[in-house]
Amino acid sequence: MGRHSTFDREQVLEKVMHLFREQGYKATSLKDLERVTGLNPSSLYNSFGSKKNLFLSVVEHYNKAIVEQRIEAYLPHNAGLEGIRNFFQSVLTQPKGKVKGCLLTNSATEFAGNDLEVTELVGAGFGLLQVAFQRIMLEEREAGRLALAGNSGDDELLRAGRSAMQILGFYQGVLVLARHDPTASALPLMIDDFFDNFNM
Repeated sequence: MGRHSTFDREQVLEKVMHLFREQGYKATSLKDLERVTGLNPSSLYNSFGSKKNLFLSVVEHYNKAIVEQRIEAYLPHNAGLEGIRNFFQSVLTQPKGKVKGCLLTNSATEFAGNDLEVTELVGAGFGLLQVAFQRIMLEEREAGRLALAGNSGDDELLRAGRSAMQILGFYQGVLVLARHDPTASALPLMIDDFFDNFNM
């Protein structure tokens, strides 16, 4: 009979997730993984097969444990633009100097679409955000609080999708800037200006 794992898989993924967020995939060594997990190389490879497979498992974990939970907390039905604004502002509330950034954003930059498996998982995470933003755009439009710009022949879903992509793009920029300079006082003002003038 094979030996059963003697560690909590979710706890391992959580620890490694923070490491990959901070250092990136390529810069993270086997020694780093051993240090944060307390596991030896054979345990890691017996459980995950390779560093790459471990990373893929971590991105899947991130989408469920971080992205989905943040959407649930900040972007429920009828959260409105204020919910999205709070979602953005929450990125800036981490301890100063300890902003590790978004694993999706960091990985999209590091891999630059050159790995299909990573690209698909990162895209799935971005897709969760886009769908949530799009839903709120449609809710705001139906409530008469927002006009969605577009060509006369475009349906509301297409217009809401374009607005959602614009918000997602702005969100990625905020994440990059926040990681570059967590103390930047202009970021909260930039977010407020964006949503105060939002009328897509």
